[in-house]
Amino acid sequence: ERLGGARDMLGGHDVGLDDQQVGLGPQHGVGQLERAMGRDGDGGGDAGAQSLAVVIRGLASDDISSSAVPRVIRRETLIGALNGLAIAVLAGVLGYVLQTIRGGPDPVQIALAMTIAAWANLMIAGLAGAGIPLALRALGFDPALGSNLFLTTVTDLLGFAGFLAVASALLT
Repeated sequence: ERLGGARDMLGGHDVGLDDQQVGLGPQHGVGQLERAMGRDGDGGGDAGAQSLAVVIRGLASDDISSSAVPRVIRRETLIGALNGLAIAVLAGVLGYVLQTIRGGPDPVQIALAMTIAAWANLMIAGLAGAGIPLALRALGFDPALGSNLFLTTVTDLLGFAGFLAVASALLT
C-alpha cells in the first residue's frame, strides 16, 4: 500500500514510499497509520499557530522582554504538551477502535504509535510556535512575515518523520 498521507502532505506529489521502505509490512497496519499521518501534521500546525499568534501579539505590543523569553518558551511548550496529551489520548483511542473494527493487526501497538506521535508533535508545535518568532526577532527579522512558513515546515516534517519513526520502532 502506498503512503498516501505522505503524498497528501507534499501537495499531491508521490514520494514513492512503500511499506518495505518504511520498514513495515502490511501485517503491521500501515494503511491505518498512513491515513492518520496527514492528520498528525495538521494538528501540530494548528497547535503551533496558536502559540505563534500569542507570541507575535506579545512581541508586537512589547509585552515580551528578553528576560521573559525562557518563560514564554516554557509556557507555550507546556501548553502544547498538555493539549497534546488530550489529543493524543483521543488519537490513540480512535486508532485502537478503528484497527479493532477493521480487524487489523496490533491494535494496541497502532494506538500507542498514534498516541506518542500526536503528543510529541503537539508539544514540538508549541515549542516551535513560540521559538520561531522569538528567534526571527532576535535575528532582526519581522516575525510576522516568516514565522508561519517556518512553523508549517517544522510541524509537517517532524510530524511526518516522527510518526514514521514511532511506528517503525513499535511495529517492527
